Amino acid sequence: MFEKIIQTISGMSLSDWFHTLGSLIAFALLFLRLIEFRKKRVDLKINLEQDLFTSHQVQDFDTYNETEIRIKVELTNKGLEPTTLNGADFYSDYEELNNLSMSDEKIMHPYGLEFEFNPIRIEGNDRKTVTLTVFKNTLLPEDKKQINAKVILKTTHKDISKKITLKRNDER
Repeated sequence: MFEKIIQTISGMSLSDWFHTLGSLIAFALLFLRLIEFRKKRVDLKINLEQDLFTSHQVQDFDTYNETEIRIKVELTNKGLEPTTLNGADFYSDYEELNNLSMSDEKIMHPYGLEFEFNPIRIEGNDRKTVTLTVFKNTLLPEDKKQINAKVILKTTHKDISKKITLKRNDER
């Protein structure tokens, strides 16, 4: 077996050696390009931290219920390609706070507050912190001190799901 391999190698001409060497160099360059391509991709790391979770009754001109949840989101793109956060959805184990869109901006109008989400661009090797808000006109029971939630962040490359446990904080 080894004798056949040695005979084949010793029987190769100089041009065969150059072809073999060229093929090895081509495979090495392809391997290096694949490594470089993986480095250029988006590598998004997301950290969620609770900012506020309140649920209470408000008495202004009228009496209404209000539940507000704010979550600080730290976005870190370790890749070289930029990406954009286009939206965020909020899901929880509480029925009335399920399948809600999150916003990053409050706009005051004469007829009330409006919440909207502005796309957030994250360049390569960049870090941004943003506060996302869920607002719902509902009152949670007093015994509901904690909510298990899932936030789905929609980026240009993929949807990323993160879980967080929110603890009630009714100090205002």
